[in-house]
Amino acid sequence: MRGILRDTVIELLDRKIIWVFAVIVVLAVLILLVTDDIGFRFGVGGSGEMDLGQLNEVLGNPILRGFDLFMAFLVFLAVVASAGIFPGMLQRGRTEFYMSKPISRASLLRRKVFAIWVVYGGLVLVSGFLVYLAAGLFHGAFDGSILVLQLLALVSLLIWLSVSILFGVLSRSTVASLMAVLLVWVVEWVLSYREFFKSLTDSSVGNAIIDTVYFIFPKPDEVSDIFLRIASDRTVWDWQPVWTTLAAAFVLFYLSTMIIKRQDF
Repeated sequence: MRGILRDTVIELLDRKIIWVFAVIVVLAVLILLVTDDIGFRFGVGGSGEMDLGQLNEVLGNPILRGFDLFMAFLVFLAVVASAGIFPGMLQRGRTEFYMSKPISRASLLRRKVFAIWVVYGGLVLVSGFLVYLAAGLFHGAFDGSILVLQLLALVSLLIWLSVSILFGVLSRSTVASLMAVLLVWVVEWVLSYREFFKSLTDSSVGNAIIDTVYFIFPKPDEVSDIFLRIASDRTVWDWQPVWTTLAAAFVLFYLSTMIIKRQDF
């Protein structure tokens, strides 16, 4: 396991991906610095003026929402950056190297998935934490609830990895893997309007199909909304999107294992 983890770290450094994240963090810190200056111009944080907490209530906690979007963007970068790992592993010349290891194909896949999740997830968390510190220094926005959004980032990354890895193993193509991620996002967006589509038809069969597809399909955006509600100290009444999405991710990882066990190399 340590060897696979080390190889994933080395691959991350060789591909200079860490520098992409570094640039994103620097840009985010500069934006925070600029908004800090804007805040002083408008009197936010001054004596007797509206403080940041009051501003958050008026605007619906823009810091949490902004941090949520930033973490989602980091997860997107991690998914894009890691999408070519399995297709690269399964190319001729490299496949023999990995398959020569004294472990089963299923174990190899599980260990590599775990290594990708730990390495790229760690990069996402460190990047987010640095921006969180900058937000605290410039805006006094130290808020433990933001850590909930970092937990979300790990969950979200695992969900999207289940999609990209399945299609990476199935097609052995980085492009196909990324297109599958995009397709899942589009289908999820369409399904978010399922009640509208159901209102257009009187067919109980059609409505049942729509509900079934919605139920079994991954819903990472809805999971994100739930975590944002938790971070905002709002009550969550429906946990169905969380457990159905995690179940879907488990099924996708299981399918990846079955496929790699049956492929000819």
